[in-house]
Amino acid sequence: MQFPSQQGGDDFEVRSNTYDKADSYRMLADVVDKAKELVQSDREVKLKDFMVSFNIVRIPDGGARSVCRDKLSILNKTSVNRVTNDDNNCFWHALTMVIYANHKSIETIKKGRPIRTHLAMELCEHCGCEWNKKVSFDEIPKIEKKINGQILILDMEQIPVLQTTSSIYNSLMYKNDEVKSDKQFWLLHDFDHYHAINNIKKF
Repeated sequence: MQFPSQQGGDDFEVRSNTYDKADSYRMLADVVDKAKELVQSDREVKLKDFMVSFNIVRIPDGGARSVCRDKLSILNKTSVNRVTNDDNNCFWHALTMVIYANHKSIETIKKGRPIRTHLAMELCEHCGCEWNKKVSFDEIPKIEKKINGQILILDMEQIPVLQTTSSIYNSLMYKNDEVKSDKQFWLLHDFDHYHAINNIKKF
């Protein structure tokens, strides 16, 4: 929210936080409250001539998705565990494969057998999330807290070509620097779908 200064000089500006659909009704009220807190008693602003700017951002999530041929070279890597599903649980299937990488039945889990669905549902419940609901990036911090690990997500569209000098970290869509854990779980995001990366060095 931006107010023209009545005394000359820079305009008075205040910004709100981010909001999801559930609490977006608080957006304008919160920014007005912030403006009231910051305006000093000797400051004059033209309240009838202010400008409010809204930025609407679509937060990535993931559900079911088909695969086009030009991505098969990446998805066919042995370091990638592809998730094929017809529901909205690809995030939990992908995360299950990397969290249970040392499970005695990991090969069965990778093949998408019922054990993977069972473990994925348990993981979802443990994280306090809803099964069969797409997982968006703004929900991941609470999941990281529950699993005591860091989730890193690469963008399929930004994977560096062979022999490039670009770092794989430039392809990250999600990385939470506030997580202090030695456990890292790598996922691959393909538009609205998640896959698992079982070995980032080989990838």
